[in-house]
Amino acid sequence: MRIALALTLTVAVGGLLATQVFAAAEGKTKICGQKKGPFASWSATIPGLNKTYRFKGSTWTVFATDVKCSFAMASAPGLLRQWSKAKISARLTLKGWLCTKEKGRGYSGKGTSSGSIGCAGPKGAFIAIYMYAPYTLAQIKQVAATGTLPG
Repeated sequence: MRIALALTLTVAVGGLLATQVFAAAEGKTKICGQKKGPFASWSATIPGLNKTYRFKGSTWTVFATDVKCSFAMASAPGLLRQWSKAKISARLTLKGWLCTKEKGRGYSGKGTSSGSIGCAGPKGAFIAIYMYAPYTLAQIKQVAATGTLPG
């Protein structure tokens, strides 16, 4: 059940900020922190609202479900190094986990890009790493607390 929920959060919704942080608000997912990483630019549209959010930068937000934030944060730099060299949908290496460079939509709204990593681990554990710049950690946590999207 939890693995299905985690995959739904990251794959079916295309890594949308609101969905990820709403899960955090429900206590299923923790917002662990942010790491500097490779540059990325991508976009996502909220289903039903036709509002597109564009993300561009190198500040990555780490989310964890059923795994300690300390592990997720410690795993992020290695995964981000792999992400920068990998093709979209490629597998990334984290021992005991299944990780991929997730496919997203280009910044312009056309074509494909990537701004996320998804890792499924033991017993339904999940790590998600998203490049949500220009949004700060405080703004992302505000979305989790209030349910309102920035901008």
